[in-house]
Amino acid sequence: MRIAHDEAEAALAASRTRLEQLQSDPAMQDANRLEQADRDAKARQNEAERAQRTRDEAQTKFKREVEATRERSQRAAQAEQALAEARGIAQDCAERSGITDVYASNPLAALDAAALTALQPLAFDTARNDLRHVVATRREQIALMQRRCRSRRSGRTSPLASTASPRRAPG
Repeated sequence: MRIAHDEAEAALAASRTRLEQLQSDPAMQDANRLEQADRDAKARQNEAERAQRTRDEAQTKFKREVEATRERSQRAAQAEQALAEARGIAQDCAERSGITDVYASNPLAALDAAALTALQPLAFDTARNDLRHVVATRREQIALMQRRCRSRRSGRTSPLASTASPRRAPG
């Protein structure tokens, strides 16, 4: 049994030596290099495919963002147009009611769209409330004048109508 074992070890050593000789043979070295080059090429191909997928995903995302930007620009232009129309209507009303100067100096009428959107909420609310107050005051003045006119037409004068003088709206 010992002999069989020694013979097996000797055969194993001889096989290893033969394998090393084959592997160190120039032809085998070329085959090993070719095999390594093939593995490298496959790895690079996988990397290239991953890079292509990443590029395609980025391109798709870019197209979505370009479309979203275009839509936002359209909405901004529509909002600016609506703002200009609303300001035109408000300007006409301000002129007819005699509060043009107050209206024109209010930030809601005077600021451009970009500055208007940058207003802090408190400043925006204050400007809106200022305009509402001026309009309410002017309505009271107009109502008082209408009452006085009706009173004079009917031939009677009320003590309030004869003593009260209309307040002028600021501006």
